[in-house]
Amino acid sequence: MADLFDILSGALDIAGELQSGRRRRDADAEPPPLPPGIPALPPDPRAIAAGLDAIRAHDPAFDEASFLAHTRAVWNKVTSTGPGFGLPVLRDVAISAVRVGPEMETITVRFGTAAGEEDWVFQRSATSVTDPDPATTANHCPNCGAPLQLDPTGACPYCHTSVLAAPGWALTARNMLRPMTERDAAVIAMVAAAAAPATPQAPPPPPPAASSGVDLGALGADAYSILACAREIVYAVAQARSQRRPEMVASRVAGDLAAALDAEAADTTARHRHHVLAFLEVTDAVITAVDGDRVTVRMHLTGQEYELADGSMALVEGTQTTRSWTEDWVLRRADASAAWVAIASARVVG
Repeated sequence: MADLFDILSGALDIAGELQSGRRRRDADAEPPPLPPGIPALPPDPRAIAAGLDAIRAHDPAFDEASFLAHTRAVWNKVTSTGPGFGLPVLRDVAISAVRVGPEMETITVRFGTAAGEEDWVFQRSATSVTDPDPATTANHCPNCGAPLQLDPTGACPYCHTSVLAAPGWALTARNMLRPMTERDAAVIAMVAAAAAPATPQAPPPPPPAASSGVDLGALGADAYSILACAREIVYAVAQARSQRRPEMVASRVAGDLAAALDAEAADTTARHRHHVLAFLEVTDAVITAVDGDRVTVRMHLTGQEYELADGSMALVEGTQTTRSWTEDWVLRRADASAAWVAIASARVVG
C-alpha cells in the first residue's frame, strides 16, 4: 500500500501530461491543484481476505473484530490527547488493506468521520502471534518491549513507536485521504501496466550466498528460504529478548542460543533491568558456511541497543543512537523435512 502511494505521489505530474492531449496543445495550461492527502484507493476485498487468511494460518488466535476494537481505542486515545489532535467522532472503521511479508505484517485501517477519512497503518513482526492472555503483553511496547508508559501523543518514550494498538501491533503511519481524481486513476493504470509481465520471467539470480563459493547442493535447500528463515528468527529473538520471555521462541532456537536467552532473561530480571532493541533491521544477509545440516548466516544489522532500569526507566547502559554491527547466526535442522532453528549467534568483531 505504502509503495503504491509513493509511486502515485511521484508520478502524478507525469500522468497528468500523458492523459490529456489538450495540455500538449496549450503549454501554458496548468493542472488544477490536488487537494491535500493521498488518494483513497478502494479496498480490495479479495486481497484483504487472502491477507487475513495468511495471518490466521500462523496465528489462529488472531480475531479481526478484536483487532478493530483495539484500533478504535487507539483512535480515541491519540485524537483526544496532545496538541493538534481532537478529530471528529468516528462514523465507521474498517480494514482497507492487508500486506503479509516475510518480515512484517501490515494492516491498514480506514477511519471515517464527518471531516473525511484517514488510513492508519498498524504493523507487527511476521513471527508474532496473538497472546491468549493479552494482559501479559498489553503493558509493553510492541516494538522495543519496554514497559508501556505512553507520552501525551500516545508514543513510547523509549523507541518512539507511535502507540500500542493490540498486543504485538504498533501504529506506524497516519495518512489523510482525499477523493480519487482522474490523474490518480491514470497513474494507477500506468503502474498496473508496468507491473504486468509481458512474457514469462526467468528465475531470479541467486543471492550472494550462492555466488560466494558456498555449495548448497548437499542440503537440497534453497538459499532464499534459508536467508528468509534466518531473518525471521532474528526478529523473533529480538522481541523475546526485549520482553524477557525466551519461551516466545522455544520452537525457533535450541542449544547454546536457547541457554543464553534463558540466562539473559534471568540476569536482567535479577538486576531489575530491561534490555531494549529498538528499530532493529537486517540490512543484508549471506550464507558463509555449510557443514552437514548446519548453515552459518552472516547478517548486517542496524538499530539501537540499550538497557533501562525497571523502576525509573532511566538509561543505564548502551545508547539510543542508531548504529550498525554484524552477527554470525548458526542454523540447524534435524533432517530435510524439519524446520531450521538457530543454535548460536555471535557478534563479528572488526
